[in-house]
Amino acid sequence: PPRSTLFPYTTLFRSANNSLFEAIAKDGYRIGNCFVLPYDRHRPDIFGTNYLTYLYNQCLLSAPNRPYGTLPESFCSMQDLSLDAICAYLHTRNPLLLMCMDNSADPTKFDVIGFSFPSIWCGNLPTIDVPDPDRSMLMGYVMFRPYYGTPEANVCMTLTGLYYFHKFKLVSISGQSYTFNYLTRKFLAQFGAKDVGVLPRFLNLNGKLVDCHLTCLLREDFERHLAASLTIPAPSQ
Repeated sequence: PPRSTLFPYTTLFRSANNSLFEAIAKDGYRIGNCFVLPYDRHRPDIFGTNYLTYLYNQCLLSAPNRPYGTLPESFCSMQDLSLDAICAYLHTRNPLLLMCMDNSADPTKFDVIGFSFPSIWCGNLPTIDVPDPDRSMLMGYVMFRPYYGTPEANVCMTLTGLYYFHKFKLVSISGQSYTFNYLTRKFLAQFGAKDVGVLPRFLNLNGKLVDCHLTCLLREDFERHLAASLTIPAPSQ
């Protein structure tokens, strides 16, 4: 990613006494100029006011020729895509995790390129901060159009996976998508996610039931992706 090298993490990963997850977590879930940050409505000094409205409008701008932008595929099966409905839903998501990058013009600011959120938790509640081999989640995410296909999008999604797996001790992260949204499945496959099947007539789209594609990212597959992405081969002796 821009403005940094990942080589310091190589040594940490090779050390038996260090975890790559923990190393990046200690860096504030940051790699280079990219980082993830939970939204906190109690911090207007950081997020200002009406921040959920801002996120909603960015979804509209990501597909300006469509009445609801990218909201239909980002919030599968939600029938009410109005500002009030989406903001009320996002208000209940904990965490609402922002994908961020440093603002190149002002080092005191940052730009949000997308966000993610848990749709469903499975297993013990995530507030129980203990290792749990039986905790997983269904995740939704949005990437804003100007950042489609950019290195920052890949780094931020890597950090998103790392944040959820590490902080909540997850064994898997799953997702659902409409049949036509093959690009999101292709994007997630880069991080180790696999298609695991189709639920016939499970999602509502424009008042009709349509097929739901299921995707699953296992922790061990993500760890392999992380090791391959953030490390370099050891120098030959």
